[in-house]
Amino acid sequence: MDEKCSQAPSEFARRGGRQAPSGIGHNAVKQTRIQSIKAYIVASRTVTLEQICEKFQISKSTLRRDLEEIIADGDIRKSYGVLTAQPAAQQRPFEERYVANAAAKRRIAERAAQLVSDNDIIFIDSGSTTMYMPDYLQDRSNITIITNNLEVIRRAYPFRNIMVITISGILNRDLDSFAGASAVSVLAGYNINRAFMATAGIARDFSITNSFVAETDLKKMAMARSQRRVLLADAAKFGVLSLCTYCRMEEIDTLVTDRDPPAEYLIRLREAGKELVVCPPAPHPGT
Repeated sequence: MDEKCSQAPSEFARRGGRQAPSGIGHNAVKQTRIQSIKAYIVASRTVTLEQICEKFQISKSTLRRDLEEIIADGDIRKSYGVLTAQPAAQQRPFEERYVANAAAKRRIAERAAQLVSDNDIIFIDSGSTTMYMPDYLQDRSNITIITNNLEVIRRAYPFRNIMVITISGILNRDLDSFAGASAVSVLAGYNINRAFMATAGIARDFSITNSFVAETDLKKMAMARSQRRVLLADAAKFGVLSLCTYCRMEEIDTLVTDRDPPAEYLIRLREAGKELVVCPPAPHPGT
């Protein structure tokens, strides 16, 4: 067992039994509205302020108060009464995601791999965190990996204890993965012990989101076919909304991350009875 990682019961204990901070209900409603508006803009590419007011049944004054947060991260720009989603809001190339937070992603993948038992049939999702998992499965017996993740296939290839089942579909070079209707159909025929899922962002309304439309149905099928569902997400993913939602946070069984999530996520996980596994960096010698 990796001593660097813990299931962080202390954080739940510290927060357990405490009431939500004053005003958290109002703030949650506002954040849910803002995340929904951002998703609408990203999906539509370009919308007017009037279209948003009509779509969400809000006043212009309410929208004006929300605008600062809507455009804060630079993914959406405002010009002359029009909001436009920038290309970066759609999806980030695999090479860029591979580099970002690499050390944290490796720790998360290593800890997630400890949840795999001998003889398990597992699904490993596409993603720059999940791709590391085969590196930590060398000591297990008779593991079957079902995956659309090209990097997982490459990494699992040397290990004869791992049988790899690839999913058909169209190769997306930006994501290093296969997807499409045929991939969903193939996956529907398999029984899975555990699905190890990736995400582009966990929104403030607790939606688990991804950036590639063609993968959404595949992710939903993996969730449906699995007995247990494990989400791998580094701390940078909290509060981030991407293009599509494939499940809600309460639909996962275990969240593996590198830091304690913000308070509202901890509360939701506790209320839903879900497992939180936190893998912080190893302390420096002498600290």
